Amino acid sequence: MGSEGIQITIPDFDDDDFNSTPLFGRPQGASIWGTSAGSGSESPTILTPVVERNERSYFHSRGDSVASEDSSHSIQLTGKKIRSPFAHSAQSSVATTTSGSPFSKKGSFASLRNAFKSSKSNEAAPPLPPLDQQAYPALKNPFNRSTSSLAHVSRPSTHTSPPQFRPSTPASNDSRTRRTPSRSRGHSSARSQHSYSGSIFHFSDGGSDHGHGFSLSSPPPVPPVPHSFGQYPVIESDSIPEMEEQVVMDARTPSDFALHAIFIRFAASAESLITEFIAQPYDHEPLLDAFMGPGVDIHFDGLLDSLGKIAQKHAKSVVESVMRWRRSQVDGSDLQRSQYSVKAVRTLDSTAVVAERKMLTSTYIMCRALVTATKGNSKDSLGEAVGNSLEDMTFEQFRRPDHKTLTQSVNHRAIADLYAVLLGNLAEIRFESVTDRFLRELGPIAEGQIPKDSDFKFETLVKGLRYVQIKVWPPERFEEGAEFFESLSKSFGNAHGIRLKSIFAETLVHMLHPIAKTAQAEVNHPDWAKAIEMVYPKAKDMMSKPRYWHAAYPLAVTSLCVAPTEFFLRNWMSCFEAGLSKMKERPYRMTVLNGMMRLVWTYLYRCHEPASTASSKLESLVKHFFPPNRHTVIPQEERLEPFIYIIHFILSRHVDLGSEICLDLLQARIVASPQTNATINLAPERMAIATQAILLTLHLFEREESVPSWPCSADFASVPSTSEYPTSSDLLSSPLSRHGVQDLLEQSKAIQRFQTETRALSNAAVGAMASLIHKAFFPPDVTASPVDKLNAEQYEPMKASPTLERITAILASFQDNLQACGKKALRSLLVHATYDDVFAEEALRRAFVTTRDLSTSNARFFEVLSEVVCNAEHGFNFSQVVCLGLSNLCHPLVEIRYRAFNMLETIHEQASGILSMVQYEAAVGSSAPSTYLHAHRLISDVLSGEHPDQALNVLAQFAGWIPQVFENRGDQGALILLQSLEFWVPCIDLMAENKSRLSREGRSAIYHLVALTLRYAETHAEQIFVLWTRLVDAPYQSNGHAVVRFLLEESNKVGSAIFASCAAKIVACLSQSVVGRELFVELCSVIEPARMPVNMEHRLVLPDAEELEMWSDLDILFSDQPRLPLGVAPFSLLFLAETSLERYWDFQEQLPVLLHCIFMHLDHRQAFVQERTRHLLFQMLRSCVPGYDELPDRLLYPARSELRRAIAELQKEVKGNLWKEDDPNSRTVPRMRWLCSRILEVMEPLCPTISEEWGALALKWAVECPMRSIAFRSLQLFRALMPKWKRHDVAQLLGRLSITIADTDVNLNKFNVEVLMTLTAMASSEELETALPQMFWGAVGCLSTTAEEEFQAVLRLLDTLLDRIDLDDPQTADLLVSQRPPDWQGSVTLQSSLLTGLRSSSTVGATLELLQHLAKVGDARLIDPTEGRVRDLYTLSLPWCLHAMYTESSDEALQEFAINIGHLAEEEERPSLTRIMTSFAKGRFRTKDDFLRQSVAALREHYGAEHWTEVMTLLMGLVLNNERWLRVRTMQILKVLFQQRETRAPVDFLGSELLMPLLRLLETDLATEALDVLEEPLKISGGPSARHVLRMSMHHRLAADTKEVESVAEVFGIAEETGWCVPRAAVLRAVCRSNLRAVFDSCKVHSRPSRINFQPDEIPTLAQDSSDNLGELVQNLHELSSFFQEQRSSNSIPSKQLEARVAAILAKSTDDVPQTPLVDIFDIGSLTPYQDTDSASGSDTESDLFEFDSPQIAQSPNGFHRTH
Repeated sequence: MGSEGIQITIPDFDDDDFNSTPLFGRPQGASIWGTSAGSGSESPTILTPVVERNERSYFHSRGDSVASEDSSHSIQLTGKKIRSPFAHSAQSSVATTTSGSPFSKKGSFASLRNAFKSSKSNEAAPPLPPLDQQAYPALKNPFNRSTSSLAHVSRPSTHTSPPQFRPSTPASNDSRTRRTPSRSRGHSSARSQHSYSGSIFHFSDGGSDHGHGFSLSSPPPVPPVPHSFGQYPVIESDSIPEMEEQVVMDARTPSDFALHAIFIRFAASAESLITEFIAQPYDHEPLLDAFMGPGVDIHFDGLLDSLGKIAQKHAKSVVESVMRWRRSQVDGSDLQRSQYSVKAVRTLDSTAVVAERKMLTSTYIMCRALVTATKGNSKDSLGEAVGNSLEDMTFEQFRRPDHKTLTQSVNHRAIADLYAVLLGNLAEIRFESVTDRFLRELGPIAEGQIPKDSDFKFETLVKGLRYVQIKVWPPERFEEGAEFFESLSKSFGNAHGIRLKSIFAETLVHMLHPIAKTAQAEVNHPDWAKAIEMVYPKAKDMMSKPRYWHAAYPLAVTSLCVAPTEFFLRNWMSCFEAGLSKMKERPYRMTVLNGMMRLVWTYLYRCHEPASTASSKLESLVKHFFPPNRHTVIPQEERLEPFIYIIHFILSRHVDLGSEICLDLLQARIVASPQTNATINLAPERMAIATQAILLTLHLFEREESVPSWPCSADFASVPSTSEYPTSSDLLSSPLSRHGVQDLLEQSKAIQRFQTETRALSNAAVGAMASLIHKAFFPPDVTASPVDKLNAEQYEPMKASPTLERITAILASFQDNLQACGKKALRSLLVHATYDDVFAEEALRRAFVTTRDLSTSNARFFEVLSEVVCNAEHGFNFSQVVCLGLSNLCHPLVEIRYRAFNMLETIHEQASGILSMVQYEAAVGSSAPSTYLHAHRLISDVLSGEHPDQALNVLAQFAGWIPQVFENRGDQGALILLQSLEFWVPCIDLMAENKSRLSREGRSAIYHLVALTLRYAETHAEQIFVLWTRLVDAPYQSNGHAVVRFLLEESNKVGSAIFASCAAKIVACLSQSVVGRELFVELCSVIEPARMPVNMEHRLVLPDAEELEMWSDLDILFSDQPRLPLGVAPFSLLFLAETSLERYWDFQEQLPVLLHCIFMHLDHRQAFVQERTRHLLFQMLRSCVPGYDELPDRLLYPARSELRRAIAELQKEVKGNLWKEDDPNSRTVPRMRWLCSRILEVMEPLCPTISEEWGALALKWAVECPMRSIAFRSLQLFRALMPKWKRHDVAQLLGRLSITIADTDVNLNKFNVEVLMTLTAMASSEELETALPQMFWGAVGCLSTTAEEEFQAVLRLLDTLLDRIDLDDPQTADLLVSQRPPDWQGSVTLQSSLLTGLRSSSTVGATLELLQHLAKVGDARLIDPTEGRVRDLYTLSLPWCLHAMYTESSDEALQEFAINIGHLAEEEERPSLTRIMTSFAKGRFRTKDDFLRQSVAALREHYGAEHWTEVMTLLMGLVLNNERWLRVRTMQILKVLFQQRETRAPVDFLGSELLMPLLRLLETDLATEALDVLEEPLKISGGPSARHVLRMSMHHRLAADTKEVESVAEVFGIAEETGWCVPRAAVLRAVCRSNLRAVFDSCKVHSRPSRINFQPDEIPTLAQDSSDNLGELVQNLHELSSFFQEQRSSNSIPSKQLEARVAAILAKSTDDVPQTPLVDIFDIGSLTPYQDTDSASGSDTESDLFEFDSPQIAQSPNGFHRTH
């Protein structure tokens, strides 16, 4: 297709239109292509080719080799010279005009026309401009990789244009000439063709940096698609591989690490906030300010503050890094999806909502970060290029606002406000440049030439001025401000439109109001006066129109308050009076009062009129508020603050006048008048105002201040803040009550309707029922006839309870014929051969006669049932008949008893009974209860003896029958039946035939006995006691062991407090039986360490049907009771709680076990367990009292009464003196010791060895018990008892430590601390000599622990040992040296092992004390025989010495320490060290600086060359310490040490890991001090990669994990909050344990303790409801598994992607790149999403690189590369 028939119109992309796209959306009238809706002819046609994403766009950008024709028209906004080595050329390096071109001439797009030319041209490349390689070092080799977009890898081309650089863009022509510049077409202010897009969403293309070797088919650009933020949303397409291009960093400095450390923390927290915000529900728009605004996330706010501190010295790098980070958050697809975002929120378009939220949050965070980074910076901190670019971008947000988004979205307005704050910050350092931009844009208003439909733009521009502050000081700043204000006032003077004028007035109030606080004579500046003369009349004029009053009045007042004095005096009274009329209207009242406050303040403290004149004016003014002869305040305002402050102002300035006014308000004259009567009307509000004003003034004078505060808030509508005016007394509340209280009572009427339904049965209906009920209740079975089968399908089964209930009702009738029908019906049902259990139980229950009247339904029911049992076939079994018969056999009516006797005799004979019961019939017929009840027992005895095989069934029947039938009955029926069971229980064998386990029937029998015990143990104690004691009668004594086993097994499943109490009652009964003592011993044998934890095996395996049924039954029986989380051993103890045995003292072997287990549970978190164990303890003590009578020397001991009284007193005392679960050792052990001594006083006479046996048992439990709390308490109890110990005991403890010390489990660490404390107590005893070498070397070995708490405990052990031994004693030293284990590993000296303790705030005190102690020892063999002894002592002492000089404290121990160090240094012939230490101790240094300088110089002199690493490691370790003063003093030393470096000395190099302590401080309040040290020009050499060092310094999800650090950390490793850290923890742990094993082996003990994994003290019940069945068990296990899987998943979140992005961002934001600011931020590249795959995240050499890690970036599929 030829070009003749096609015309392609190139869109008119003027700079003002294209390059300046704001955040807030396209202006009204813009088409979808971003141009005016009426300019369709300039839009691209459908024939415009589309640019593929993998190709470069052709948009002209800065860095392009083709310069715009309009470039020469750039307007300077600053008077500074351009610092670039070459000027910006106005002539293109490629011809910009071509004759015969079919396109319209557009100089800005010369490169576009050139792109359509034939690619066959062989024209020579244009000449290159000269380059200054010093200014642009990156250009020495144009093929080097660079951090900017100038280092693109382009396709081969014969016509490659050279890279061009943009010099700093000038800002103005003359800083002294500030008049509103005219607006020129083609270029906006401070923007050349190279200027990047003003919006952060628009980025310039790489342009022709890639050369001009394009083919003819290369397409022209497609206009950008609009979106809700701007008119021309160029797709953000910075691919991650493009971002990750890194620069070679030859200088690895600490400041590089500091910026990286802060920025990666910032990026991680910011992206976490973005993720949370995006995840909010889509049906509403969450608010950015509420979600991530200041004060919401304190941690994030702190990171921003740290970023701001970095920016104080590296503002350019921080600003560029923040903007690049924001760019990395949003790609082109996000921009396209976020189009029409407001609509997307309403329609719940999730894709668009996500894109919109991502863009909003990243922009909001960027703005917050930039606000922080630019706050308080110096004037040249950003540099001209970056400052101009940032200013340009920020200002563009106000040039082209989008009315729709800003009015509809709160979040867009929040971002707009942040941009305004940012612009205000920029104005602080670039006031002239920023304000020039505003004046230029507002120029049309000043000239009265406001374009049509541009109101919203100007409104937004004026809002952008809200945070631009005019400074009063220094004078030149105010002069600039006055000039600006004078120009701005012209725009305000010519402003039109309600909204614009109101917004302008509000903005001016915000701008001018702070000036009134400090301005004095400055306001008389001519330019300022001109501005005031323009603003005040305009505001006064606006006040006349109600629609402007709310904005105009504050401006009128504020402008007057900052006006020249003469101007103020001429106008203030008229302004004051103008507000009086508005005071009558409540909506305006507070605004007027605030204005009057400010006018009065200004008059009093800025104007100096004669006192008489001032008094006259003020008196007339006050009368407006407090009219004479009135008691009220005008106006009647609820808030009195404005009146109080006005009087306060007057009283503070003119005391005499103010005093008179206050006395009048207090009605002093009236009150003091003798004519005053008691009925005077006081003015409480006036008195309150005067009182508060006086208090405020007095407090002002107390503070020695003369001027009250100028009101800080510019909000005139709010009540003045009381915090600005402190008082010496609380504000008095108003004595008047203005609000009444109304009580509203509501009454409701309930209308109840009762309906009575009566039902009558006819005789015929009852008769029919009696005939048919049998077939109806028992329908035909399958063997019936076909007709019956057919009818059976129509039958609906009848239920037993309602059927028998209906028959019972018929039997209760008074009509004989109905009674007969009822009996017939019942008989027809009972003669059925089989019943189900429900029917049988319902029938038996109704047959139990409860009254003494035969004419009742129960008696007639029993009559029928007994006849059927005696004379017909029936479905009742033996136990059911016996149960009903024995129940009615004790009835008072003889007729009932006879029928019951007949039933029992019949069933006895039917069951093949041999003995006849006829001999008891006469006794049954006796009317004497004693006779027939005795016969009842005899009959029960006969039945049980004749039918022992029925015992289990009878027990089961009785256990269910007695509670059901005799519930809430006052007779003795339950007691009689329980007595009947006494004859049946001895017949029960609980064991299976092989006697190895409980039988199924036996378990059921125990269950029923337990149920009866639970129900009747209190009310029928004797009967229950007999049941249990008869159960273990011969020949079934083994039943006792079976019962105990059953109770212990089921305690794991249903072990509630009620179950334990019930079991204790059962054991108490059994203890009085023939097997009582055996069972006691058996239960005591269960109490052992291994059985202390909760047994969860029953929850982890599938129970069989029998176990599940029993579990369910018991769970129902003990329902609604929480389980006690106890093991079998503590349950055994609880089961013994009610036991009372004779001769308790005979159980010598069991008493220590019981006592120890009791002590382990006296502080149990379950109150029930505490109470039970305490009860058992005193049961044991009381049981021992009779034993004193058997002592041979009885008279030497207290009498029984004294013993009993002592035990009773102890029982009263013990409750208040017991230790608690969370009590510290200092409280627990003394209380244990007290109670032990009191108990042993009672028991030792009977058991002389109990103390030693108990102590040995405690130590055994300590090393064997798998429950941490029990092991803890056992060690504490051992220390409380403190028996004599042997070397074997030390070996046991050291053996346990050799397995558990330095473990990663915190619970094990705490246990090890207890072991070490126990060793410390043993070291204080007389037996130390028996194991001194083992104790000493064990302590030295423990110093290698990786756990902080353990190290702290070792310090106490060493301190105790060193107090007991003398290391200067040759014999002692020789003994210890000779007894060192032969296979010892690692350090053998004390001092080097102790230095680790200096890093932690928890261990530093004790460590220093030990070092001070060791410094006194001359023999260095066990301390440190090398020169490192003096080196380390001297180095570590410096911060303490320096701090002592700062605090001017006299520390004798520190002074002695310094003297000792000086002596040791003298022995090594280091005189300068001796001199410094001695001079410090003697107080000879004149100043702190002298000491600091000289001490550091000596340190460098002696150890700078050969011991630099050791010195730095020690000092940096002190920086880790969380003790603030120690960090501060150490950093002072480090700074001086670095400053005193020798030029090019190798000692200036630091290993990278040594920076970690300083990097950790960057999130603290010591960030500034840390940055001061990091700013020193040191080089980094060696050590872990930057990636690892930075991770080690972090605390959040990017922090290094243990595995990662283990392989690289050599100095510190991962630090705790206190500062504690150890490198290579696994290696150190192995060495520590190996050395302890070696010490253990030296004790010559045959067996080593086995490893124990502590179990949780309490396992929470997974299902608390009563239905703890198999289904819930499986569900709980599944949920538990899922929980741990989720934990593992959440802890393995990959962080490599964030690290890589931050590395790439910072590499591009360093200071050694050409001064083309943010050039690559607006680059268009291919969109290649970063995939954080396993291969990427798992590589330490490719994808996980940092910019400081290596001089070359690995090129691999997982590495960083660029795609073109």
